[in-house]
Order: sequence, then C-alpha cells, then structure tokens
Amino acid sequence: MSNIDWCAHRELIDNVISKLDENVTSEDFALRVFLDELREIENATSAVNELYQNYCDKKQFEYNAHQLDEPDAMKLPKDYDKYFHCMAACQASREGDAGSYVAIVGNILREIHDVVTKSYKSGNISAEVEDSLGDLKADLDGIMGMMTESCSDACIHYRDPKHLKLLPNKRPDRK
Repeated sequence: MSNIDWCAHRELIDNVISKLDENVTSEDFALRVFLDELREIENATSAVNELYQNYCDKKQFEYNAHQLDEPDAMKLPKDYDKYFHCMAACQASREGDAGSYVAIVGNILREIHDVVTKSYKSGNISAEVEDSLGDLKADLDGIMGMMTESCSDACIHYRDPKHLKLLPNKRPDRK
C-alpha cells in the first residue's frame, strides 16, 4: 500500500490559513467565511486520513494473523473488524463537524457497497446486512466515543485481548 504524506498536506493548508488569517480584517466577511470553510475542508481531509490509516491497521492485523506459526490457534474471530470500525469513526470524529460527517457518510456508503458486493458473491444478503448493521453500530459507538478521553477506551469492548500482539504499532490518540 502506498503511503500518502497527509501530514505535509495538512501543514501546507495550515500555512495557507495562517497567512490569510494574518491579513484578514473583521470587515472581510466573505474572506472570513472562506477561511472557515477551508478549515472544514482541512478537517474533512484529516478525517479521511484517519479512516484510511485504520483500514491499513486492519490489513496489517490480518497480515500479522496469517504470519503466525500456528494458524489454527489464532483464527480471527468473526467480528474482529468491529474494533477497527470503532477506532476509525472515533478518530475521524475528533476532526470536528466535518470529521463526524465523513465518519457517518463514509461508513454508511462503505456498508452499502459491502452489502451489495458481498451478497452478490455469497448469495446470502441477510448475513451481509446483519454484518453491516454490526459494523454501523461499531461506527456509531466510535462517533459517540469521541467525547471520551481516548478512542482506545471508547472501543475497548470490541478488542479481543488475545489478539493484542497482532495489532499494528499503536498510533497515539489525538486531541
């Protein structure tokens, strides 16, 4: 997977906003509104990055699980992905209103896509709908959990302690 340098992107936007902020007076209403919208775009971009990073974490978790010497002893539980759903939604939601919007809309669209594609492959739409509803519940728990001290605490009930060693290097909770 390619890594996008989101930090450099965010730094560039921060610099543009700071320079504009220095030169905008309170009478420049239109420019002030523009800057506020630019900040929301920055927050939405950061939220998309959080979703992407958690997707990469999930893929790394799956890879780590398949690299174990005893594959039968460490089968992934059926709902192991709920932890990553919860974490992604929580971390994206910490990016303000735009982040919450990205978390909600992005995850709903993803689940619609999953139901359509997976039920086409498996022929079992009811199982796919049930799994997607569980994913959306985990997403909602993450969005609501953004008000807690850390996303890790908000999503702990989705984490299986015996799989901790498979989790990728922990990224620090933000904000």
